[in-house]
Amino acid sequence: MISNFFKIALRNLRKKAGYSFINIVGLAVGLTVTLLLWMYVRSEMGYDKYHPNSENIYRLALNRIYPGRVASYAITPHSYGDAILTDIPEVIGVTQVLPFRQNATVTYQPEQGFETKTFEEEHAVVADSNFFKVFTAFEFIEGDPATALKGATSLVMTESTARRYFGSESAIGKVVSMQGLDFSVTGVCKDAPENTHFQFDMLASIQFIPFFQQLNFMGFSIYQYLVLQDGVDPAVVEAKLPALVEEYAGAEIQRNLDQSYAEYVAAGNGYDYFLQNVEDIYLTSHLEGEMRTNGDIDTLYLFLFISFFILIIAIINFMNLATARSTERAKEVGVSKTLGSSRGRLIGQFLTEASLISGIALVLAFVLVSLSLPWFNQMVNGTLSLADNYSWMVPTGIGLAVLVGLLAGSYPAFALSSFRPAVVLKGKLESSMKGVQLRNSLVVVQFFISILLITGTIIIFQQMNYLRSKDLGFDTEQMIVVNRANVLATNLLPFIAEAERIPGVESTGLANTQPGENAFYFGAMFQQPGATEPTTTKGMTVNEDFFPTLEMELVAGRFFDENFQDSLSMVINESAVAEFGYDDPIGQRVELINGQGQPNTPLTIVGVVKDFHFESLHTEITPFVFTYTDSVGAYLFVRTESEDYREVLAQLESTWDGMDSGSPFQFSFLDEDLDQLYIAEQQNGRKLTVLTGLAIFIACMGLLGLAAYTAQQRRKEIGVRKVMGASLFQIIFMLSGKFTRLVLISLVLSIPVAWYFAQQWLDTFAYRIGVNPLVFILAGVGAIVMAWLTVSYQSWRAAAVNPIRSLKED
Repeated sequence: MISNFFKIALRNLRKKAGYSFINIVGLAVGLTVTLLLWMYVRSEMGYDKYHPNSENIYRLALNRIYPGRVASYAITPHSYGDAILTDIPEVIGVTQVLPFRQNATVTYQPEQGFETKTFEEEHAVVADSNFFKVFTAFEFIEGDPATALKGATSLVMTESTARRYFGSESAIGKVVSMQGLDFSVTGVCKDAPENTHFQFDMLASIQFIPFFQQLNFMGFSIYQYLVLQDGVDPAVVEAKLPALVEEYAGAEIQRNLDQSYAEYVAAGNGYDYFLQNVEDIYLTSHLEGEMRTNGDIDTLYLFLFISFFILIIAIINFMNLATARSTERAKEVGVSKTLGSSRGRLIGQFLTEASLISGIALVLAFVLVSLSLPWFNQMVNGTLSLADNYSWMVPTGIGLAVLVGLLAGSYPAFALSSFRPAVVLKGKLESSMKGVQLRNSLVVVQFFISILLITGTIIIFQQMNYLRSKDLGFDTEQMIVVNRANVLATNLLPFIAEAERIPGVESTGLANTQPGENAFYFGAMFQQPGATEPTTTKGMTVNEDFFPTLEMELVAGRFFDENFQDSLSMVINESAVAEFGYDDPIGQRVELINGQGQPNTPLTIVGVVKDFHFESLHTEITPFVFTYTDSVGAYLFVRTESEDYREVLAQLESTWDGMDSGSPFQFSFLDEDLDQLYIAEQQNGRKLTVLTGLAIFIACMGLLGLAAYTAQQRRKEIGVRKVMGASLFQIIFMLSGKFTRLVLISLVLSIPVAWYFAQQWLDTFAYRIGVNPLVFILAGVGAIVMAWLTVSYQSWRAAAVNPIRSLKED
């Protein structure tokens, strides 16, 4: 019986090759998109789950409460690690990690007389000796994980890094130079997986940094990870942290601020420490000072929904074409029933036919997945591979194909098999059918989804254009940023002097960080004389040329000036003026409070700069301060006189090489660096554009099939109308008008839904566009145009047929 089902199904597929093609291609594209998106979502949701005890590993994070506001940080004072391990028995392990701020320059001289090798390490990290006790997933190839980081100059490399340095030789005992120190390689571990919220190519012992040997319970300094006992609720540990803070930070607050912890809290300050499971960090954590740009769980949910929507659109195509052909196949059903076929047999026949189409579509989908995966990896910036996904993708694909076949074939199977032979064979079926209403409803659903996607795509790109065009308070154009300028040490000032002599260089400015790099702004507490509470702000250290080079606007006072002794001066932004409560801030003295117990430093405000966006436009502008340096800075900003910067770059590099810094010349462009703040939104916009295009393609394919069928069914009516004098345009308008009305209904239904979700997404930005009603009109017009282009071709073909031929056909 089953073989007979397949023979009949194949015969029907060949008989209606056009409809079969539309169904198979539509389903194949839908399944391809679904499988690719599920591969991506599965990869994103797998971050940091490779650790055997990941469910017990938590990162310590902080909600820092200030008077009137709260800021959340991923980095915490390093001294809490030992205190937590000692005082909270539910915590059985602690480790501390801190990535190098910039690429580490590492040199290795194989043997005396051989040329020194220089490497730039993007993922160099310092960690304490407990790192491999907490993160036990890293298998050691050489060395002992228990002791590998115990020495002050110990260094652990990953397998691929050790191979780059030493080839096939053993790495143990080899000496490399970094940060002006010689480090001995004490271990080699296997490479870290890609799906981790922090990556490393080498781990240096934290002991070589003296700062981390000092007590610190107030200054944010390092990432800390705790291991909880099996079965311990993290809320139990979190409940014990406030008492720990009062005990340890309270003493530091009393010493530094001369006030009790109770007075400090009463003034509106506080430390709310909490735990984040390591598996949740990548998708749900967006704190200040994250190690990398994390993913977003809401975006994954969005792509999951889109994958289902696209699959639904493909299934709707199948059902629409099946219901449209119901009249044509009704006589087949009537004859079969008259000859003795049972309803169950007919249901089996139709479901077999639907499953065959779905099966063929699945095979084609696997081919399309394989062919499109390299391009898809580029789009999502991923490293997905079929080899890593076969184990779940094949059974999932088969299950999905069976489910799609059952869903798509359910209506024709049960509806057609229920027809009464007497009614069907008398030709009275059409008047009793409700398939037209179903088809219209399904077309509305298809274009409802498509218009939602079109609207979302337009709004994302409008917001991105707004971010790029918004005045940031400084000029980013024609700005070269020389990275790691501080490695020049005593040669930094000579390098700046030579750089300013290069033709095409307009000006230069020096700073310890750059706008947008908020993880490396210095955090400082300032307290006005006589005040009972401090104000915590972010800031930068800059030289006198920084402000004119970035073309920042002075509101009051002056900028730093080399003719003044500005080492104890500060420039603040307008928000800081409001925070300090000054009517006239110039000349006011403010104390800089150092969180490590060093003496307070009084600074004099000499200037006020207009508020500028030193972070992404996701966040509001907050108080910001500038302190002065004349010779120390990690970034040199070089403004060029024209966009032809190639010669300037060549001479900058030549000058750098002449300084013998031991590090290669590295540069970037400030506007491109700032674009990276919105890289996730830009990538999501591109993904949504592609997915929207595919959804519309599938919907239009279904519309093409329906239009062809409608034209075929109304061929005699068209012939009569033409004989009666109807023009070609009138015939096309008649056939296309119904589909236009359906798209308009979709537009009306989609507007409130699209508006709601657009508002939700835009609310994640502190600075955003409004939702313009023209967006919905544009989306609707776009959908209507695509529907018209799809339908009008079939309508034109039907209208162009000789009416005599149409009227002669049975």
